[in-house]
Amino acid sequence: MTAARLSTRRTSLEKHKDEVIALLLTGWKPAQLATKYTVSIPAIMKFQKRHADKLNALYAEVERQTTDYAI
Repeated sequence: MTAARLSTRRTSLEKHKDEVIALLLTGWKPAQLATKYTVSIPAIMKFQKRHADKLNALYAEVERQTTDYAI
């Protein structure tokens, strides 16, 4: 695969970064995202690794709010 094609795939995900992160938080699977954004599953996995800090922080916030609400 050429570097330009890889760059285009990364750009597609990065262009919709907030939406992709929201979909991941709501439980979408990498295969579903790959189909929606016409990228490969490994591209989704790399996206998750690149944005792991933000995803983990958001997961923790959702968990905190869920726990606080239940108390």
